[in-house]
Amino acid sequence: MATAMQAPPLSRDEYGRLVGRIHELVEDTVPAGAIVAVVSRGDADLVELNGREGWHVPQTDSGLYAGHHPADSADAMSNVEAVRRKGAGFLLVPRTAFWWFEHYRGFKSHLDRRYRREAYDPDICAVYSLSDQPSDDGDASDLGPLRRQELTRQIRDVVTATLPGDATVLVWAHAQHSLLELAGRRTEPFTQPAEGSPAIPDEDVIEELVARRRAGAEFLLVSATAFSWLDQRPRLKRHLEQDHRLAVEQRHLCRIYELVDNVQASEAAGRTASILGWLRSA
Repeated sequence: MATAMQAPPLSRDEYGRLVGRIHELVEDTVPAGAIVAVVSRGDADLVELNGREGWHVPQTDSGLYAGHHPADSADAMSNVEAVRRKGAGFLLVPRTAFWWFEHYRGFKSHLDRRYRREAYDPDICAVYSLSDQPSDDGDASDLGPLRRQELTRQIRDVVTATLPGDATVLVWAHAQHSLLELAGRRTEPFTQPAEGSPAIPDEDVIEELVARRRAGAEFLLVSATAFSWLDQRPRLKRHLEQDHRLAVEQRHLCRIYELVDNVQASEAAGRTASILGWLRSA
């Protein structure tokens, strides 16, 4: 079996807090009654998901934890496909198992190619929907006022749980003016054309984003009401993915990018490489 590159262990208290945060994220993301396959390393607490049925991965034919990690990427993919065929609707990879994404590279590309990532928080977990990529859920920019109000409340909860209280946040949303009130955080609206105005070129939007970053903006929050606008801007989307860091992704709510410049991104990549090198040699 391949040698696993496991992350440095958490203390008992740290791990307990992580499990609690995972449970909260699952309640916000996964519908009640769903079956969730969990890269659990056999932890019974991790698969106790309050109204959802948690399964171990890898698992034996009887559903018990198999007692070992996959041998390689193909084995990891096979384990996930096996639980999907048995009825699992979601896959949860906790932060403590993120090394799977580095070690089993074919596994990560398999998930990204075939399934939709429902939620991602680098400090908590990733959740995938184990169904073929579904069609678009519709344009969230066309929500009614009550649904928009509920969306705003849920996004505020995400921000409160994930961003520093003194953060400066750019907000990209459609007809969600109340989203500029984020529990004490400094917020600024991000560029968006007035109704009926010509679209702003991607290059101009990127230039504004860079300028706002240099002026002190730390995060860009993209509400689900602006997802379709972002999807129509491939250059901007590529800029965000390559030059900044996706800090939070809640598929039906928002994406939050941490705005880092190229030097910071390179330093972060270097730190990641050093950590992985240490894990390989440990």
